[in-house]
Amino acid sequence: MAQEPEKEIRKLIGDSDTFEVINEDPVLGSLITKGKIAEFKIPIQAFISNIMICGDLCSGKSSLIKRLLLQIIENTNLNPILFDENNEYNKFFDSRWLEREAWVFEFGNEDYSINPLELIGDGGEYFDNLLDIFRTSFKLSTEELFILREFISLTMKELEKPKLSDLNLYLDCWDEVIKIFPEDLIKNSIAHLKMILTGLTSGPNKEILDVKTTNLNFEKLQDFPIVIKFRNISRSSKIFIKNLVILKQLIYKNDKKNPRPHLLVLDQIEDVSHSLLMMNKNNLKEGLLASIGSPLKGKENYFDHFDNYILLHQSSRKNNIFFEEKFNLEDLQLNRMEMGESLVKLSNKPIRKIQIEDFYF
Repeated sequence: MAQEPEKEIRKLIGDSDTFEVINEDPVLGSLITKGKIAEFKIPIQAFISNIMICGDLCSGKSSLIKRLLLQIIENTNLNPILFDENNEYNKFFDSRWLEREAWVFEFGNEDYSINPLELIGDGGEYFDNLLDIFRTSFKLSTEELFILREFISLTMKELEKPKLSDLNLYLDCWDEVIKIFPEDLIKNSIAHLKMILTGLTSGPNKEILDVKTTNLNFEKLQDFPIVIKFRNISRSSKIFIKNLVILKQLIYKNDKKNPRPHLLVLDQIEDVSHSLLMMNKNNLKEGLLASIGSPLKGKENYFDHFDNYILLHQSSRKNNIFFEEKFNLEDLQLNRMEMGESLVKLSNKPIRKIQIEDFYF
């Protein structure tokens, strides 16, 4: 790797005696120019400044992530944190392709824990992040979010180390705390919040979230790729846990001056809290490798957090109009791209058309 990219990486992640720049940029595919074929490599610093993969259903987003992950894990010192929600990556990590050891955590089956209220801290620095995680995961209304804020504040004030089960009990005292909404609205909101908290603090989730200490220690995991898997957990709880893990990692990076570089792999990104993405982009520069599928309606603001893009086939005319305007594609026509082709837009560089080989695993 040239000297300038190495300086850029060190500027982003800080100097560290344990950090070593590896001289292998991942290969995305083949670039054909004037009849000549050459490898197209993605600079390592692009993965530190966030890459979004966009494409239709079954256009190959996850397969492309697997291809890049294989090279990243074997040829760089970036340590991906991968959320394997639907066993999409089982074959990838159960195989012997990887030369580096990866640590696998299976929430819902093993006693790994995160206490959400513990993440807020004494100064309440991450209070809004936690509220946004609840909103994103469980689609809370404005009234429900307000009530949740009031009761978390009360619980944090009165208990030294509150847990979600404590918060659930405090909700029974709603008539002494919440006065500003109609009674029927309050009762419905409380019922929904109690249902959520009961689901998070009973059954398989109890060992994950309702504990006195947090034993998922990222400080001990900085030298390994991490795989987060799920078993017997609802869709909303998966989203909630995913966001908590991301918040915990960002807090860790905020507290440590020289952490090893990680790469958060978010396939797909629609489940991730915007406040966490903003926190990352503005301050921490934790690398994101994410995917987003069709339709894009209502999801366009996710693109504000990314600098580099890999565009796969798009059948939606509305999606194509969005990309044409954002990247000035003009007549490149994403909808006519063949399987294995992609358009690549790296920060401050012209868009390139790439042929991806060995597209499926």
